[in-house]
Amino acid sequence: VSGFPPHAGALPGMLGKTRKAARGVRVSETVTMVKDLQKWAEVAPDRPALHGGEPDALTTWTWAQYRDAVQGVGRALIALGVQPGDTVAIIANNRPEWLIADLGILAAGAVPTPIYVTNTAEQVAWVANHCQAEIVVADTKEQYEKFVAERPKLEFLQKVVLMDDVQGRDPEWALSWEEFLALGEGGDNAGL
Repeated sequence: VSGFPPHAGALPGMLGKTRKAARGVRVSETVTMVKDLQKWAEVAPDRPALHGGEPDALTTWTWAQYRDAVQGVGRALIALGVQPGDTVAIIANNRPEWLIADLGILAAGAVPTPIYVTNTAEQVAWVANHCQAEIVVADTKEQYEKFVAERPKLEFLQKVVLMDDVQGRDPEWALSWEEFLALGEGGDNAGL
């Protein structure tokens, strides 16, 4: 229907392959979404991977740009002290930065925990505490304010990363997306 042949999205050599890991196989030996992203960045670096923004001002990320952005998030998280197995929460509407944050969290070896944007401040605090998130990635002022309202009750949260910068934010507690990504600039991808 779309004009693409069946399985046009399959990576070369991957069609029909089982992706199940045997018990005891290390994660580094399995196929992961982050590894698939790396393969796509190698196979089709200049092809469009993501589109986002307003209909009259769409931004496009190529596969190489998508991979680089994911690695930047992973490096920034590691610079903030995230260790493998740590939890990082995401509360954001559907947008490319959500996907970039999600895969960046995985690249750093952490566990992404999504939070519904429709949750109340109290519910957001419960989820953040329950998963022991030390970092949360939020998209808007509305989401940031939920954490501000519940800040005294947030047992583990150390930093809030804001996709959209918020005027008057606490600069010691909340980082803009640009400030956050700057933490990972020049870093090594070896930990990813």
